[in-house]
Amino acid sequence: MSTSDMHIKKWDSVCVWTYSAQQDKCTICRESLQGPCINCLQIRQSGVKNDCSVVVGQCNHRFHSHCIAHWLITHQVCPLDHSAWEYAS
Repeated sequence: MSTSDMHIKKWDSVCVWTYSAQQDKCTICRESLQGPCINCLQIRQSGVKNDCSVVVGQCNHRFHSHCIAHWLITHQVCPLDHSAWEYAS
């Protein structure tokens, strides 16, 4: 078979991204920030797909959005440095 006998019928491109940060794990759930939080992992096993974004505080610490939202129900400080929690703009 020569290369002239081959034709591309379908092309599926894949995008890969990573965070450029010193902190690579969510210190609340201990899962990688490049993947979903532990709750989203359980939900995805049931076939439901949801967005598990990463949020950054003014202190520059990063967490899964669901993890920090749950944390902030009972605490108003960053879990790492205990500074008042504010989302970075």
